[in-house]
Amino acid sequence: MSPGVLLVLLLPCLWWLTVPLMVGFASGPALRHAFNLSALRAALPALVTTALVWVFAFLGRSAGGLPPARRRSRSARSSVARCR
Repeated sequence: MSPGVLLVLLLPCLWWLTVPLMVGFASGPALRHAFNLSALRAALPALVTTALVWVFAFLGRSAGGLPPARRRSRSARSSVARCR
């Protein structure tokens, strides 16, 4: 097998080995710095939180909206009826 073909075949394997390591080792520092936004500006954590809420709302709506509601079992419905 030629070196070029071998590289093309091994590149995805190397990618799948390195990505979990990068995510694993980068998660701690990323979280530490992400939640330390108030060191830059006092209002920055509130602004980032608001922006993330809107981004996740948009992603949720574009993915099909809310998940379907779970139906309660008969025993749960009857216990609710008894409490009323």
